[in-house]
Amino acid sequence: MPPSDVKKNSMKLAHVIEERRDERLPLVPLPSEKDLLRRKILVCYGREMRNRKRPLNTLRVLFVHHGHTTIVKKDLATTERRQEAVKVLSGIEME
Repeated sequence: MPPSDVKKNSMKLAHVIEERRDERLPLVPLPSEKDLLRRKILVCYGREMRNRKRPLNTLRVLFVHHGHTTIVKKDLATTERRQEAVKVLSGIEME
């Protein structure tokens, strides 16, 4: 957005806020410590799930590129299943 548009939008917002009475402005409660902790845990959980899925998806792509389309995500979900699935690969791919 060009600086002139930013300035115009800022001025419009300032006038709208100036015209409204204080009692009409919405009140937004601050989150409690418990809510902040819950949010932090959810963010960490989401990050961990993405970090877990990334290598599994990479393995799945490796199998597909080498023509092994029968290997699905459930075949890569545990260490034992991954070790079984890798047996269909050969050479450098197996390593």
